[in-house]
Amino acid sequence: GEIVLEKTEVIKTSNDSDKVIESVDDVFSYTITAKGEVKDYVGDVTVIVEDTIPYALTQESISGLGSECTYDSASKTITCTRVIRSIDKEDYTNGVYIVNEVFNLELTFDEVTEEIVVNNAKVTIKLDSNVKDDDTDTEEVTVEDSLVPVMYEDTLGNELHEDIRLEGLVGNSYTTEEKTFF
Repeated sequence: GEIVLEKTEVIKTSNDSDKVIESVDDVFSYTITAKGEVKDYVGDVTVIVEDTIPYALTQESISGLGSECTYDSASKTITCTRVIRSIDKEDYTNGVYIVNEVFNLELTFDEVTEEIVVNNAKVTIKLDSNVKDDDTDTEEVTVEDSLVPVMYEDTLGNELHEDIRLEGLVGNSYTTEEKTFF
């Protein structure tokens, strides 16, 4: 059989269309679409997506990957595998079987340190011994800086210590240094 692999697409699907995440703690949602054409082949087609990400995943993200995907923490790579079983000539349209497999990922990264988050996706389509794996795509997402004011007040609203402002890639949760008030 012959494989013609079309452009791999990594498309950010949530939040704003301008690819901006509001906080380092936000979920990075995107879709990887594996597209290709298969000709003159009957049998199983295996689609493999390898998504190399810049940061480690949180435990919740790893648990939420589902049965098709695995995570290798050493290489920071998510591998998703889908097998299309027993295609035959009846599945063809005009002599071509269209591969169009969509993988939806929703990830939360551990300790994002850069404003631009870049991941690289590689698609491999296998027909028994015939492999086509020369297509990759890169996606960039911008993380907005945050400002978190920290105020030290008692229950009556009296200031106990000078306020602190945390700026940059601080996320939704933070820890301040220990203070002694009395």
